[in-house]
Amino acid sequence: MRIGLVAGQSGHVRPFARLIQQSHRARVTAATGDDQVVDALAEMTGCRRVSSAEQLAGEVDAVMVVDDRDDGACHAGHAEPALRAGLPTFIDKPLMPELESAQALVKLAREHQAPLMSTSSARYAPALDAFRDSDVTPWQSLFVGGPGEWWFYGVHLAEIAVALLGPGFEVRSAVADSGNVLARLQHRDHASVVLELVPGGAEGFAVAARSERALLTASLVPPFDTWYARLIDDFLTMVDTGTEPIDPAETLDVMRVLDAVERATHDGRGPGSDDDHA
Repeated sequence: MRIGLVAGQSGHVRPFARLIQQSHRARVTAATGDDQVVDALAEMTGCRRVSSAEQLAGEVDAVMVVDDRDDGACHAGHAEPALRAGLPTFIDKPLMPELESAQALVKLAREHQAPLMSTSSARYAPALDAFRDSDVTPWQSLFVGGPGEWWFYGVHLAEIAVALLGPGFEVRSAVADSGNVLARLQHRDHASVVLELVPGGAEGFAVAARSERALLTASLVPPFDTWYARLIDDFLTMVDTGTEPIDPAETLDVMRVLDAVERATHDGRGPGSDDDHA
């Protein structure tokens, strides 16, 4: 399988390319994007430089968009040629920097029957397996905490919540103070969910889930090699089978959570507050 990379100044470019090469299932054969990054990829993989995303889509079997500029605002221009060609396409997190454009990109993929995958690698943290495999569910509450700013790093928190509980969240309240974000959500299966983002905190994520029978906790910390390896394996399987490993409904629910929290914190109030009816 021939994989093409749209490569920007993202820390994911080199590990993703290395894992593709090591998989013995595919090779990075072409790349476009940041000149220095593409030069490094060519030296690392032997791939060919191409001039545009349009040219890339004509020379490969699948495309990975790995460019995190402007919280993913560049993703549409990078991904649309591959999607219009019906190619399996991976778009690094966050899918887009607002919900409406994310919905439009998923719609484009459906129209052209292009398998689409977009996710935070946090979904693939081995520590989350204990939560998925637990026999003490249903969860009554879930806490996910981590560092960074909301749209670019909050996606990890939302991805973990959706991965563990499935889609179906309503953001009940959200506050931002000096960059800290605290959001309270309700899941359709009645679990109460809290997401907390603290800029400048230690790298990694904290997860705690409580049911009537047990409390499970986990620290999701570096190194992230296993996370990336699982992600690449799912991507290559999608390329091989044409089957999306993650339901697009889950990806859009992650975007809905990000969008709702962003709007709530900018408004200075929580969704559903009395001010909505003033």
